[in-house]
Amino acid sequence: MNKQERFYQPPSTKAAMRKIQELFNQYCKAPLNNELVSYHLKLVNQLKTNLIPLIKEENNPTRIQLANQMVKVMEDWLKIRLANRPYPGKMKHFNYVADADVLKYKRHAIKLKNQSNLRSSRH
Repeated sequence: MNKQERFYQPPSTKAAMRKIQELFNQYCKAPLNNELVSYHLKLVNQLKTNLIPLIKEENNPTRIQLANQMVKVMEDWLKIRLANRPYPGKMKHFNYVADADVLKYKRHAIKLKNQSNLRSSRH
């Protein structure tokens, strides 16, 4: 197994941004420790030093703006967590989304006692 097969090679900058967003959302609610902080700083550094220059080469101003927003969200996460407060949200479409802003639908399916096997939702 060579080095190229070991590491994830994204096909585009957008795929790389999605992967970083996915990784961030996996650990944003985790308890804070030294390993997590160093991993987070490594991801932020990847965004700043590797990804943003590649996006500038592509000459895509909207993606540059989204990448800068990602960096800001990730830096804010670190400030909030170092202040020993919970992080009330996640990253979606490369922006911060608060947990309170997400709509939640209550659905309770009830099986009816009739001939058909259909279920209804009683409100």
